[in-house]
Amino acid sequence: MRESTDGQYDRYGPDSQRDQMDRFEQRYGLVSAGLEWTVAASGRSVWRHARMREMIAAAKSGAFDVLLTGYADRWQRNLRRFLELIEDDLHPSGVALVMCERRLLSSDPNDWDEMVREAHAAEIYSRRLGERIADGYAAKFSRYADPGGSAPMGFRRQADEPYLLEVDPERIGFVVELFEQYARGDVSFARLASSADLAEARVREILANPVYNGWAVRGSRGRRRPEERVPARWRDAPPVGDDLWERVCSVRHQHEHGGGPRRRDRIDPLAGVLYCTCGRYIKANGLDGSHRHQRIHLGLCDEWGRQRTYPTMTWARPLFAQLSALELSNATIERVVRYLSQPAPRGDDLRRKRLDRQRRELALDHAAGRIGDAEYLAAVGRTREQDEAVPVPVATPDPTHAVQRLRDFAGLWKSRSEAERAALLGAVYARVEVRGNRFIAAHLTADAKELGLTVALPETFAMARPAGIEPAT
Repeated sequence: MRESTDGQYDRYGPDSQRDQMDRFEQRYGLVSAGLEWTVAASGRSVWRHARMREMIAAAKSGAFDVLLTGYADRWQRNLRRFLELIEDDLHPSGVALVMCERRLLSSDPNDWDEMVREAHAAEIYSRRLGERIADGYAAKFSRYADPGGSAPMGFRRQADEPYLLEVDPERIGFVVELFEQYARGDVSFARLASSADLAEARVREILANPVYNGWAVRGSRGRRRPEERVPARWRDAPPVGDDLWERVCSVRHQHEHGGGPRRRDRIDPLAGVLYCTCGRYIKANGLDGSHRHQRIHLGLCDEWGRQRTYPTMTWARPLFAQLSALELSNATIERVVRYLSQPAPRGDDLRRKRLDRQRRELALDHAAGRIGDAEYLAAVGRTREQDEAVPVPVATPDPTHAVQRLRDFAGLWKSRSEAERAALLGAVYARVEVRGNRFIAAHLTADAKELGLTVALPETFAMARPAGIEPAT
């Protein structure tokens, strides 16, 4: 028995399939082997499922002689795999397949042509249905910047057409809390999933979903259609702000282990750091024709330009040059001390922004009639109580100590080799935004900010070996 997804109950639901098989078993006096396989998977790819492999293994072991399926399209919606499974696995094992609704037997030559036609029709229906769904998603994406599909955790579908995605103010706080916990850098996916009572794969999916940062995404990595993203309607006030999103992305890239063996003899200076202004990570892409390490922009982006790949040093060399140009003059030291002596930001900035956003959403829901007066006033009262809570202050770094650490860092940088400097780069830059070979913005790590590098690094500098790259600013 097969359903396309967990919890799906259409007119070919499990009860209907079981009824077809029970009646066929009784009509022809079959004796049950006591074996049953159920699966929730697409008919076009179910042949890869572990349950299918278990069933084939049981057939080859002689555990049963006849395999029943309620309907033709419940067995497979893939003609090629339909033929392979029957002719390469079931029949050589002495097992016949029965499509109970049509009373078709795979081992009967008189039924074979019709059985193949049923399998072909099931695949055609599946492909056309998939095309219609894809067309509908594409139209909704281009017209409303809506990703389509089920609402992710913390979102909901509007009650009226066109049923657009919107932030669910009652549930989004739980998701934002996941981002805030993971951004600390000391919590693994497994530990966070355990504390949140979620599957680890679900937590990974949530923390990598750009919808929380205000981006609607169509397509995905690993599929034939490249990922495309556009600003969603809530991009101006996303549940997960840019600063928090960047910290989470940085931690995720630091924790990733990759799909193959790591190169221990080379340090990637831009690992987890380089992003396009569209929000996409610019990933490593092996060597170019001149044996230089390069990086590539995957997916569609109007801002990036036609050239998708550039040598890694296109961006790394200017960053090296900026740190090499660091000079701790008296004027620079004064700026650092003045900067670090400013009052520290309140520790509850993110929480206060979230409460402000909740109040705006409540006002919109109240104005649209989705919630009544009493519910609106009660919800606003709860946010006001949270807003009046005493914030936890953030410790202000000692300027004198920070200046000494800054001097130590400057000396360390000048004394290191290029490979060692590459390892230090990630400790300074949390996120660098580029558009092709042009720099747009650079965000420093929390440690770099505590050193005062925000004001100590030169804004304009020249590189010793430009190699065709314009002076960086």
